[in-house]
Amino acid sequence: MLRKLIKKISIVSFLVVVGIVILLMAITVVNVLYLTTGIKRGANGIFFDKNDRLYIASVFGGAIHIMDTKTGKILETLGEKEGVVGPDDVEVAPNGDVYYTDILQGNICRREINGAVTKQHIATGVNSIAISKAGRVFVGMAVLGDSLYEVDRNLKKQPRLISGPRGQFNGSDFGPDGRLYTALNLAGKIVSTNVDADNPATTELESDIKTVVAGLPTVAGIKFNSKGEMYASAFFGNIWKIEPATGNKKLVANVGCIGIDNIAIDSKDRVFVSNTLNGLIYEILPDGGARPINKEGGDRDPI
Repeated sequence: MLRKLIKKISIVSFLVVVGIVILLMAITVVNVLYLTTGIKRGANGIFFDKNDRLYIASVFGGAIHIMDTKTGKILETLGEKEGVVGPDDVEVAPNGDVYYTDILQGNICRREINGAVTKQHIATGVNSIAISKAGRVFVGMAVLGDSLYEVDRNLKKQPRLISGPRGQFNGSDFGPDGRLYTALNLAGKIVSTNVDADNPATTELESDIKTVVAGLPTVAGIKFNSKGEMYASAFFGNIWKIEPATGNKKLVANVGCIGIDNIAIDSKDRVFVSNTLNGLIYEILPDGGARPINKEGGDRDPI
């Protein structure tokens, strides 16, 4: 009798635990989708222009939003009427042209200052964008692909393959040394690439493509500040400061929620990250905390 009672208690306890887990998951889903809202249907790639206006790409929102980070207000939205469909990343070139990727349709797109839009098809999965000081444009494949290309800034010539599969080329930025630094989210590391190498696509030479740091699970974005310091963001909320020369990394903040995607740094070296689940933009604070700057509802973030 005692054994049967213990067995029943054990079964009940197990069911209670399962019920609690399901309840917590349900609360999280409701919170993410309904209680805490920012950019409609999520925020992905982010980038500051020379006037410190934050460009925010939203894949499922089908738009690029331009935000004043002082107030969290949207200043302008580029949507379907402006030729924007499903942008995953966005960057503003030195001449003011806006480049963005359409991950599902597989296009790299350019919107000129006069509003003219040019698109070039590469492949489904085109994801990240990085533009050098000279205006050269590079795109990475991730989630639905895994490769790195240089594209013609006018989107006329055929793309040049720089690297094949290495672990999904997500957020990228050029370092002070002129090398292209990229977050490989599937591999959990950051690599740097000599984009001027004769044929880095087929060589494993350390001077062409090398690992800067490993052990960064779900790393999604990287950016350099004005001092040449590199910061990286990850899906589960961690923000690292990394020394490119040595690979030394320091956890400087945790946003306190999942869904963190890209990272951007303004002219004052303030660090911001986007959340692909709730559409919030967070400023990373010096004390290691994070402040949502466009929170419209609820008082909690996704766990």
